[in-house]
Amino acid sequence: MSNNDRMHGLFQDARELQADALEMLARDQVRDAAEKAWGATKRATDALILARTGAEPERTTETGVGLGMLAHLDEAVRDARLQGRYYTRQGQLHGECFYNGLCDPLDETERRIRETSDYIKDAERLAVAEAHRSEDISPTSSGLSLEPDAEPDTTRLQALLQADDRFRRAWEQGQTSLSESAHELALADIAIRDGWPDQEVVNLMICWRRLHGRDLKLRESRYQLVLSRAKDPEMGFAKEQLDEILLLPPENSEEALRDVLTVLLGIDIIQGVRDGGDKPRYHLHTEQGNVELGPMANVTGRKRCTDRIGDITKVVPPFVSLAQWRNYAQAIVSLCSKNEAVGDGRASDEKAQQSSSMLTTLTAYLADRGVRDGMRCESEDESYQPFVNGKKRCITTHDLAAWLGINRGEQPAKEYLWRQLKLVGAESGTENIYIGVGRTSRGVWILPEDFQPPQPQDEPGGDEGDEQGE
Repeated sequence: MSNNDRMHGLFQDARELQADALEMLARDQVRDAAEKAWGATKRATDALILARTGAEPERTTETGVGLGMLAHLDEAVRDARLQGRYYTRQGQLHGECFYNGLCDPLDETERRIRETSDYIKDAERLAVAEAHRSEDISPTSSGLSLEPDAEPDTTRLQALLQADDRFRRAWEQGQTSLSESAHELALADIAIRDGWPDQEVVNLMICWRRLHGRDLKLRESRYQLVLSRAKDPEMGFAKEQLDEILLLPPENSEEALRDVLTVLLGIDIIQGVRDGGDKPRYHLHTEQGNVELGPMANVTGRKRCTDRIGDITKVVPPFVSLAQWRNYAQAIVSLCSKNEAVGDGRASDEKAQQSSSMLTTLTAYLADRGVRDGMRCESEDESYQPFVNGKKRCITTHDLAAWLGINRGEQPAKEYLWRQLKLVGAESGTENIYIGVGRTSRGVWILPEDFQPPQPQDEPGGDEGDEQGE
């Protein structure tokens, strides 16, 4: 299927989901209508990004970042205010109304559901206009081509190597006390001031990385961030990207957080780690060494945090206001929390116990409820019950919580169930459900492939000799 066909297919899905949303709204099914409208928003946005970049986002994180990049680069996207409208629907329709049941004030929620039709029309108008353009290359959303064998213009390169000692040192030195970020920034800064086009600057950075055996990191958002920093010492674009990334759900945002913090702090971050235990400690593993930030107070404290970074990396992060540092600190905490190490053993033991308890609960729940084969069901109540879609075994916290209330007298908050399901490796998602001749969508948790469904147990009986076999 061509990208153009796929784009039109995504918009068709978006229109169908929005039609379902309006129908549910007419039946006062506000929560389901909100989720349908969010699904329509997501598909329309993916179609727009596909039209502009030639690549369809695979994850929600990529959709948000991709839309932010389009808004930064394209005045038409900014004028349509798609970015703000997208995040409003993600946060209020998908998060607050559908997942948390907080749909008040209803008139505002209903208005956003109805106005999703306008969002789809605006996204399609911009996408179709782009689809009619003729391009010789498959550009990224910034118009940049990221090729592993990229070479800068030879004439430009040789002229700058002869004219600028700083540029020559940055180009020739691949292993020094300076960070990769410092080398790249020096190359980009000098080339931009010399009048190089953005594409040539990107080719220059890719070529430098290849010549010195560095990871090419062919991510469009990363190279766009480096370009923006070279052009703007205040790093306005990178700060905007950080604001947007922090609005996204935490799943699958590690790469985006690492890229934007690398640019903002001026260090080469490999990984963030959070030690477990009652008093966790935070670490940033960088190309220049392990920066032990220490407890939360050292992360939220701007001077303490930047001093520790400077001690190890020999790079002093650029000064920002205390208000802006709050976002930096949140990003560091979020990045580190994605890789939690064992502290004194107690956190690990507690997690193991919770995981074992949740697996036992899921086994009992599935044995009692049963698992239907497929996404078709006969009633609204049945639509929340466990089902198999291909290789995916799906459950809903709605039904799990109801089962716990009936069978164990427990009334756990959904947030608690989410944490417990993550402990056993379950992942959140959305699946279409067919009730009779109608279709709806459900927020589900997809159990890990290695989770073994409960097997029928033999009836008790026989003597011990029989149980041992021959």
